[in-house]
Amino acid sequence: MSWGVELEHLAPSVVGAELEIAAVLERVAGRRLEFAVRLRDGDRPVARGMVTRVVVDTAAFLRQAGAEAEAAR
Repeated sequence: MSWGVELEHLAPSVVGAELEIAAVLERVAGRRLEFAVRLRDGDRPVARGMVTRVVVDTAAFLRQAGAEAEAAR
């Protein structure tokens, strides 16, 4: 998988609760960034997981998207 979100719910929180959210960059592998995330309601853990993102060359992405859109016409 090149990107994604894995989240484990540990405890419920009420609608409207203000949660503390933290993300720490754990690993860089080329263009791939992996973050460990955690959510807390006060001292109580609510969720934890990993978020994986990929750095994209925006100009190259837009050129390719434009070429694919043109080919589809």
